[in-house]
This record gives sequence, structure tokens and C-alpha cells, in this order.
Amino acid sequence: GLSFSPNPNNGKFNLSFDLPDKGKTDIRILDVGNKEIYKQTLGNFSGRYENQIDISGNPKGVYFLEITQNSKTLNKKIIIQ
Repeated sequence: GLSFSPNPNNGKFNLSFDLPDKGKTDIRILDVGNKEIYKQTLGNFSGRYENQIDISGNPKGVYFLEITQNSKTLNKKIIIQ
């Protein structure tokens, strides 16, 4: 249940997802050099997450969204134009 839009974007995008299980949850965005440019820790989270994320202060290019809960990780590519 992951969605983020728009993609490509100008560095601002809406992120939403559902996590049915409770667990330590982190949202990170990394650049192509694997440098962390954004991190949000949700703690012991379950349920629906919705937020607008703004990384527009970073250069145009490819970034990677990483959502981790316990030992599971989901990765998606983000393009800033």
C-alpha cells in the first residue's frame, strides 16, 4: 500500500503507506552516493502514514526512498527534476 506522487517531482512529494504490523519503523531518503539526506523515525508504528516530504533543497537527480520496519525494507527510486 505504498504511494508517492508526483514522481518525477521538484523535491516535494506526498508519501503514504499502510503497515498492518507494529514495529520499529524508519523512513530514509538516500542520494546515489548512499548519503542520508532525510530521516524520520516513527517508533513502534502500525497503521496509515501520510505526509508531505520536502527535499527540494537538494540537487536534481536520483534518490532512493527506504522504508524499514523491523527486518523488512522497501526501496523505491525518486527523481527530482
